[in-house]
Amino acid sequence: MQPLHKYKFLVAYTDPSYKKKGDYKATALIGKYKDEYHVIKMFCDKTTVAKMLDWNYQIKAFVGDKTPVFYYIEYPWIDDALKIEIAKANIRHKTTLVPKADERDKPDKFYRIEANLEPINRAGKLIFNQDLQGSEDMDNTEGQFLALSPTSRANDDAPDAVEGGHWVFNDKINSDMGKIDTKKHSRTSTSKHY
Repeated sequence: MQPLHKYKFLVAYTDPSYKKKGDYKATALIGKYKDEYHVIKMFCDKTTVAKMLDWNYQIKAFVGDKTPVFYYIEYPWIDDALKIEIAKANIRHKTTLVPKADERDKPDKFYRIEANLEPINRAGKLIFNQDLQGSEDMDNTEGQFLALSPTSRANDDAPDAVEGGHWVFNDKINSDMGKIDTKKHSRTSTSKHY
């Protein structure tokens, strides 16, 4: 892991799972350094929505003002019940924090996770913070990654949260590059008219 100020920005991505059979909830705090994706913090537990939201405030306190953090949550879970829980959490923590919904059309979960994370993992570019090793959250996360397969019925919320954070990074970087390219193209086009 790098010192937090060395990351241009961080992404905190939450997979909230609302299944009735006590599925896990997961939040990953990810930074990108050069071509590596660093999982700095990882929360993964069978817990309440309130505790899941508290993870984001823990991240906010941990990061402080060292670098910007973009908070995302898997869509379609920004529903009325979650909005009420977010409002309560903001009152509880005396600050305003509202995660943005990831509204992309997602393909099949296993193949999406495998296509986006396996190549960077194979290349040694998906790195989990060594300080997380041995924690219950990291044990849950590791178990879910190891059990992931197209036929597995094991929980997969931690891999889903990490994939979501990875996707947000690439989307933001590609969007920023598109904006820069558009501006350059616009200036070039304008200059030709003069």
